[in-house]
Amino acid sequence: MTASLKSNPTTQILQKQERRSIRKSHLEIHHGRTIRELHSLESKMLNLQTRYQHLLKQRQEDIAFLITNLDLASLEDTTLVGGLLFLKGKIGDQDPMVEGWRNTGERFLRRTKSQKVKSFQTSPKNHALSQPTQKQSESKEK
Repeated sequence: MTASLKSNPTTQILQKQERRSIRKSHLEIHHGRTIRELHSLESKMLNLQTRYQHLLKQRQEDIAFLITNLDLASLEDTTLVGGLLFLKGKIGDQDPMVEGWRNTGERFLRRTKSQKVKSFQTSPKNHALSQPTQKQSESKEK
């Protein structure tokens, strides 16, 4: 009778499924920590990707803000694009002039950051870069 049970296709299928189930549960117990760590890493990666997208969007908004408040938005598109391409070329060529631009930019950003803090403490409507530029002041005087 035992020989007939072993040769029964249904019994063989059930035995295979049971062996697979035992192996699977053994793997889950044995590798459970690794699986949890993978899920944790995937979650961290997703959080980092979300953070990166947020920072990228914030940077784009900051650049648009600077272009507007430095009165560069009024330039012709061809002039603005040409200037940016010129800048990109100088950076790619490692021109020494770029270091001067970088220093000027750092001073400007430090200044505007400290002015933003002061202006936001007194009134949130007064934005540091909303002050007219020298070019704007000269055009108003004329």
